[in-house]
Amino acid sequence: MFHLFPSLIHEIPLYEYGENRDNVIDYVYSERKNNPNGEVYRTNRGGWQSNDGYYLGENPVRNLVLNSLGNYFNTNSIIKPGVNIYLTACWININKKGDFNVQHDHPGCHMSGVMYLKIPENKKDTKVAGVNSIDGYADAIGDPVGGEICFANNNSFSSWKELFYYTDEFKEKYSQFGAYYIEPKEGTMLFFPANLRHHVEPSKSDEDRISVSFNADLVPDPDASASHHQYTK
Repeated sequence: MFHLFPSLIHEIPLYEYGENRDNVIDYVYSERKNNPNGEVYRTNRGGWQSNDGYYLGENPVRNLVLNSLGNYFNTNSIIKPGVNIYLTACWININKKGDFNVQHDHPGCHMSGVMYLKIPENKKDTKVAGVNSIDGYADAIGDPVGGEICFANNNSFSSWKELFYYTDEFKEKYSQFGAYYIEPKEGTMLFFPANLRHHVEPSKSDEDRISVSFNADLVPDPDASASHHQYTK
């Protein structure tokens, strides 16, 4: 059996986040105060989103993204020497109870990511009136309780029926399922292929759920025309 073409989703710890958390959160709320209406309305349903220009110039959000990616890829032999990671977009999300994101992908870039700055605890017995889960996938793995990110299996759309006939053990071992829920963890980042379709479940907490989304390209030297928003291995 050949287990081909897996979708790699990197779970990355945020660099020195524990000692910098309060400063980053304060910065996020100051940005919302300066622009209370937000600017980006794409896949979000409810909540507040900033503009997507936080990859430009020095700011705590951009620095945390790049430092976390840099520390991770310097520690693990994944990207070849001389390959740069360029941020091409970066924006802040603040979701309240009932807010969610519909299914989407991120065209026009190689990779995308989401950084979790503040994640409230969700209870399984908590209900949000008038809000339903957006999944409906064949044999999704996971039990969403609120605020999870759900990745769809891009390779399964032409073969839904076969998913019902595999054993649970086989599906787990070879990733044969329609979708996969990942519960966000505060102080971590997910880094994944930009064409991997995903949505965010409605939050069921009264507390704010704060994340930062970004897009990135992997570019070899000597194309270093945008050094102000790059991490170089």
